[in-house]
Amino acid sequence: MLNLRQLLDFSYVGSARCAVILGVWLALAPLVFAAIDRGASDRYEHALQLREENDAVAAIIELKSALQADPMHLSSHLLIGEIYLDQGLGAAAEDALRTALKRGADSNAVMPMLGKALLKQGKYAKVITELSADGLTTENAAQVRTVRAQALFGQGLRRKAAAELDKALALTPKALEPNLVRISALLQAGEFGEAERQADLAVKEHPVEPDAWLAVSSVAQLRGNTDAALDGYSRALEIAPRHLIARLSRIALLIDLKRDADARADFDYLEKNFAKDPSASYMRAVWLARTANGKGTTAALQAVLDSVKQLNDRVFAEDPVLNLMTGMSYYGLGNFQQAVTRLQSYLKQQPADFGARKALGDALLRLGDAAQAAVVLEPAIERNPRDSKAVALLAAAYAKTQRFRQANSLLEQAIALGGENTQLESRLAMLQISVGNFQEGLPALDREFADDPDNGEIGVPLVAAYLNNGDDAHAREVAEKLLAAAPTNLVYVNLLGVVHFRAGRLDEAEQQFTGALAQAPQFVPANINLAKLELARGKIEAARARIAPMLKAKPDSAQLMLEMSRVEMAAGNSREGLKLAEDAWRRAPKNRSAFFHLFDVRLATGKHDAALDLVLGAEADNPGDFDVLSRHATLLMRTGKLDPLRPLLKKMADASTEHSERLLATARLQFEHDFVNDADYTVSKIFQIDPTHERAGLLAVQVALKKGDVPEALARSAAQLEHYPEASASHMMRGEAQMAAGDYAGALNSFDTALAIQPGSLAVIRGFHALLAAQNEPGAQKRLIDWLAAHADDLEVKNALAEHYLQRGEVAPASVILEELLLARPDDARLLNNVANTRHALGAAGALDAARTALKLAPDDAQYNDTLGWLLVQTGKPDEGLPFLRSASARLAENPEIRFHLASCLVRMGRHAEAKKELDKALRSGTGFEGREQALKLQQSLLDQTGS
Repeated sequence: MLNLRQLLDFSYVGSARCAVILGVWLALAPLVFAAIDRGASDRYEHALQLREENDAVAAIIELKSALQADPMHLSSHLLIGEIYLDQGLGAAAEDALRTALKRGADSNAVMPMLGKALLKQGKYAKVITELSADGLTTENAAQVRTVRAQALFGQGLRRKAAAELDKALALTPKALEPNLVRISALLQAGEFGEAERQADLAVKEHPVEPDAWLAVSSVAQLRGNTDAALDGYSRALEIAPRHLIARLSRIALLIDLKRDADARADFDYLEKNFAKDPSASYMRAVWLARTANGKGTTAALQAVLDSVKQLNDRVFAEDPVLNLMTGMSYYGLGNFQQAVTRLQSYLKQQPADFGARKALGDALLRLGDAAQAAVVLEPAIERNPRDSKAVALLAAAYAKTQRFRQANSLLEQAIALGGENTQLESRLAMLQISVGNFQEGLPALDREFADDPDNGEIGVPLVAAYLNNGDDAHAREVAEKLLAAAPTNLVYVNLLGVVHFRAGRLDEAEQQFTGALAQAPQFVPANINLAKLELARGKIEAARARIAPMLKAKPDSAQLMLEMSRVEMAAGNSREGLKLAEDAWRRAPKNRSAFFHLFDVRLATGKHDAALDLVLGAEADNPGDFDVLSRHATLLMRTGKLDPLRPLLKKMADASTEHSERLLATARLQFEHDFVNDADYTVSKIFQIDPTHERAGLLAVQVALKKGDVPEALARSAAQLEHYPEASASHMMRGEAQMAAGDYAGALNSFDTALAIQPGSLAVIRGFHALLAAQNEPGAQKRLIDWLAAHADDLEVKNALAEHYLQRGEVAPASVILEELLLARPDDARLLNNVANTRHALGAAGALDAARTALKLAPDDAQYNDTLGWLLVQTGKPDEGLPFLRSASARLAENPEIRFHLASCLVRMGRHAEAKKELDKALRSGTGFEGREQALKLQQSLLDQTGS
């Protein structure tokens, strides 16, 4: 067992200063009714009540029951994530929040909490790569940027963290959380004066927030003003007596001041209220070690271990401090093997902790693993070369691994050193390796083939390269040259057939394949390709009849297993298709065709976890492989796990530097998922290959518009029009740019030009919007009516006219059109939603029926949930409407009209305090919405009732 002095040397919270900084940091730290189960809704409301009563365990149980009743109950997923976060259960919170996001929760409601959940687990890289403030409201964007700053600080990237924090503070200068992070950063940088000024401002702005007082205390203590520090801790504890960090920090300071009697009072409180909390037991051990109470120290350290022995590895994985305290407790008790396990886990989460590195290095030395001890200690010495104890430990490790020269040098250094160590500052470097250099070899290969056009060893891979690059014309040219030089070569005959097949020329492909078989009926490649062609034409039995005899003759052939799997999948025999795909891949794990087919089959059969395992393994073996990365992206989009999508799409772009079609496909995905700056960068890479790429040019205009860069959109649309003046799409995009610039006359002219080139509904409707924007409402309405006079079957224009009537408040004519449209499109959810509103406004029957049918068709749509919920409220059924309004609010958390509807519902149910909160949220942005005046009156009415 270590002596007491050793325990104090390595203790993470052995000094009040460490405890204080830790404290500040951690403180920051009928049919349609199947869509919303009444049982789930009732349990959710009860869980809310239990949470207000501080019964988190009961609330979680209730919410889990709600999710058993209805796994799609979005509000329950959000609330359980929030409660888990309050309880410090980062991994559980992350799971709940990711599920909520996958099922349609508004990112405004999820992203700030998800970031905090990741922080609690030490997943700093995930915070940076997966969390973006793009598209969030000001308040939520500030919270996300604050979390990102904390993660960057956690990685030791101080400059980037400071820049991110500045962005958060620019958005919400007075918010508590970013200011607390700023104070912590100032303290770590030694800027105590500015930290004190900011802490004073924070406590003036947030006088009843315990964390603000904790910040004041931290600054005061580091400046040597212990009285002010104790006063701040006491103020925090007056506000929140169970604030564990504040109480532990006060204990640490009292121990340093040798005020044992005062510390004992706090320890008595911990004993009464946190008897099983490991951090309380660990602090007691530190205290007892300082008082030379060896027996008491041992008992306290054992209490730490007893309190965590029932916890599983997942809990440790999400709690760095828990790993540290457990590891140090094992270390203090002389159980070095267990200490190594826990301290290694901790250092994976917090690689910059110098004290933990010293303890781990010493434990490894005691276990005889000097080589690993050196690996652990070297980074510590690089950052803290003046720590004599650490230098001596590393010297011992070098000596035991026969590195005597280094050991002697370090021993001399250790003898010469003295004084305190400087604070360790972690600097982690991140390296991104760009791959995807497919195009670099293509020109050289083409030149070699030109010099030797009969050489199949060059020609065949050149054809494959062109096909992979989407260049059918050059692939065909090379294949025809090969075949012309050797007309009876079966490989060349089959190769030209493949080129035709890839280009969709099925008759020409069949001619080549059958020509090869005419020369050699057993030629397997041509038989396989004919089977593929038959599948493409829907001739499943013919394909099966072609593959089955070959597979029977060669039952171990992975290629034939693969082809038969394709046949079975096309026939709907997914179980057999999956089995064959698995067998093919097991026999040929390096075969790309087998890999991609197995992935597609697992995806199609719902084996998402297995598909993920497959693609992650392939990425490890083939980093930067575009085809592998694109499969991963497909899986993320299919399963709704969009957080990791952005960095993955960036990798896809990096893997396609010279491949314009792949870059375009990637840019479109980035644009569709609102990664607008990424899409812009990817499009710019296309222009480096082809400055006049038509589809990239159109997308570039859309990107500029989405970014709000109107001058750039105008410039890009003008260039597009210059390159492609006869294309209707060029004029449409020019019109969109002009609309954004307020040039409505120019936009109308562009839309009319597009209409003349290619008549269609979109140009008519966008011209209508241009006229509306120009305040020419009669002309706008006439445009639609005139078009419909000549195109009576144009349902899109009819719908636009109906919505125009609705916006004017002309419900009756809108209703006539909508009811007519409904006959033609009875399964159009948006149309049904509009019909529900017009029927209700006119007092006609069937409003609720239409709303219910719309929601049945699109149960995750926030507006349809809102419509049904609001109609139920207005028809005197607020208890039935509440779950739908909850669902709508979860999906569009910052929509003020939905919050007003929810508040009105709660008022009718007598839940005025909750209603007031919702009204405050609805009105705080100042954004106009239908019903705003009613909301203001309702807010005032509630204020009058409460007198506040």
